Amino acid sequence: MGPERIHRPTIRRKSAWCIAMAAIVAVVGGTGVAWMEAHQTTAPTPPAHARAPVGLAIEINNGVGQSLQLQKGQRFYLNQIDLRMSVDTTQDDGVSTLAHTGDAAHLPWEGTRLVDQEFVLLANPDGTFTRRRFYRAAAWMEAQSTFTLAQRDEHGHQLAPPLVVNTGVEAHRDKDDDFFVRRLRAIQWTFDCRTSTDCAGAQRFTAEALVELRAAMHPDHTFSVDSRATHLTVTWSLNPDRVYTIPVMHIEQPPFAYGFSIDLDPVTPPRADGTYAPGSDVTFRITLRDGEGRRLHPPGALPTYNEVDFGPNPAGIQYYRAFFDPTTTYYRRKHRERMLMSQLIGPAQDIQAVRSIIDLDAFVGTDDVQTTATFERDGV
Repeated sequence: MGPERIHRPTIRRKSAWCIAMAAIVAVVGGTGVAWMEAHQTTAPTPPAHARAPVGLAIEINNGVGQSLQLQKGQRFYLNQIDLRMSVDTTQDDGVSTLAHTGDAAHLPWEGTRLVDQEFVLLANPDGTFTRRRFYRAAAWMEAQSTFTLAQRDEHGHQLAPPLVVNTGVEAHRDKDDDFFVRRLRAIQWTFDCRTSTDCAGAQRFTAEALVELRAAMHPDHTFSVDSRATHLTVTWSLNPDRVYTIPVMHIEQPPFAYGFSIDLDPVTPPRADGTYAPGSDVTFRITLRDGEGRRLHPPGALPTYNEVDFGPNPAGIQYYRAFFDPTTTYYRRKHRERMLMSQLIGPAQDIQAVRSIIDLDAFVGTDDVQTTATFERDGV
């Protein structure tokens, strides 16, 4: 991601009129907190009891819980749980290794079956390819279960009644379910396939079990975190002997507000009727802001990709993550992909589905403009 003024798309259309429509999609990750420099505050922060509840995201990767920085007095509701359990192996045994190794070994794996597979189209840096196989129907994936979240002090003493949430069953809804989206599945990764169709002789595999719960059905079930709490503990009814720990840090006066918004300001003015003529170069400026409207970055600049990945990035801005945290539609972490894009399309009266296939190379090249449709080919 480059400077704040990020796009200068040329409108390439044969129509005499072109309506410019800009669509922005962005997700900011981490704990849902976006810290701002205190001196940039333009309005006093409302007291904790006056602020709206905030969705809390819990992430546990191979037994390690991601730490949380929480504003004192803020009320929360549990909006997301991401639990990942993985094992690396040199044997092509699907996901059966998970049934006897690692955190997932105590889960009931009866009924597991392979339901889908795909190869990643782009080659790996060494010229090999990656295959993904998707497994469902294990007993633990089909069973109702609960997660329990408890607040504890430095001595392990519980400080408040625990919060218990119901995973529900993916195939149907129930009034007692606590999450609208329930994804429980397993994936085998093969990282050294000879071609994009042949994995004979491969020796690098990872099997992972995933629990992805998101979109709270009951955001009215709110709670605050006791200021004495040093950590949260998470237990799962299907693996009750395993206790996961989430370190907690309390912030008295955070430099950010919870929440996120984007300003989109055209630098190139449209014509008097609100349209841009075909062939126009259009420049616009985006500004990322926290929930109280304060900037998340200096004017004219955004953090580099390396700063987002490795730091420093105090605002918590996130870009496309799939290069180091792969996503797959429906099966894996699509809600964590985090993408920022804009689109110009027209003429407005002719807008329709664009069915052209654009190679991924077009989106990761040095040119920050990708032409995904042409009038001649797509009629829009």
